[in-house]
Amino acid sequence: MTRLRPAIAPVLLLLLLAAPAATSAPPASPTKAPADFPLFDSESDSEMMLQSYLDVCRKSNRRCIAVFGTNGCDPCRVVADGIYEHRFYIELLKQFVPFFVAAEPGTPGGEIPARYGIDPKAPYPGVVIFDPKGTVTEVLRKGEMAEIAKKGKEAVQLWLIDRFEKTKPD
Repeated sequence: MTRLRPAIAPVLLLLLLAAPAATSAPPASPTKAPADFPLFDSESDSEMMLQSYLDVCRKSNRRCIAVFGTNGCDPCRVVADGIYEHRFYIELLKQFVPFFVAAEPGTPGGEIPARYGIDPKAPYPGVVIFDPKGTVTEVLRKGEMAEIAKKGKEAVQLWLIDRFEKTKPD
């Protein structure tokens, strides 16, 4: 099975947004990626990915939640499990475009979190929320999301729901 390059993800997302809504009911149980499924593509151009997703947000008038982390990060996996739970993800997509940015230390993507004041010594994931215009509205800089993730995916979902209420789109 071949793996799609991350540069294709924004194009697929745009196609998904342009497609008519599905008429069938969602699956009875959420699907979940295997534990060894890579959340982050450390070989991709993280800067290009960030800009591509921000473009999608501008065009769709939705906010963007960028999760910076590494594939070996357990809290990152909990955040992904919370975000990608099927029914929650469907609701999340109405207001946010979530994406994961590889921030492996020593790689070009490893430099991006520092741009937003994310402490490189703090545990991942670092999280940045952008408004539809690409302006930063919130940053978790010092391991705050890792602390939330320790409480489980439901705590991550509650944190995001709080953002839905505080930052409704224009």
